[in-house]
Amino acid sequence: MDNKQETKKQIILFGASLDPIHIGHLGFVSVLVKKNPNAKIIVLPSKNRLKSAEWISIEDRIESAKLAFSETPQVEVVNWALTDDVSSTYEVTEKMQLRNPGADIFISAGADVIQTLPMWKNFSKLITEKKWIILTRNSVLSKYCEEDWIKDFLKNVTILDYKSPCSSTAIREDRLLDLIPQKARIYLKQKGYF
Repeated sequence: MDNKQETKKQIILFGASLDPIHIGHLGFVSVLVKKNPNAKIIVLPSKNRLKSAEWISIEDRIESAKLAFSETPQVEVVNWALTDDVSSTYEVTEKMQLRNPGADIFISAGADVIQTLPMWKNFSKLITEKKWIILTRNSVLSKYCEEDWIKDFLKNVTILDYKSPCSSTAIREDRLLDLIPQKARIYLKQKGYF
């Protein structure tokens, strides 16, 4: 019998609208991979219910994410946004736990999502039962620390610093297309987005 202690499987979920995917997303995932070299990173392009319109269809965001992460073996892009059986972050974590019994499941996000967490389905369970990795994205975490619920949330959070060079909003508004990874940019250009 082998006396080596087994390492618990780690899965890090990275859900984002990726509308469009950009070098900041790749950098974000790169930080996750560097800090968690044995973890599987699951990228979940998602519909953003807080936005009134999307620039790129969810199908093309999934495909462009697959292309952008094609050379990162730890990353898997899934298309759960195309199915109706999983509609919230909490449900995604529960589904992932069922598929990977005993694994540590983490939700990763930029600190800017903290302001929207109270609007998320199963908000209380998400902040008290789930493990999180928050990338501070230019140190914006401190502005949310006045919220009453933040103390419970921070008990389950690992904070990593990451200086994102861009945002999807800026790319859409200013057409900063060079910030879209090359393979994804070529695909999206062929699909007629620009």
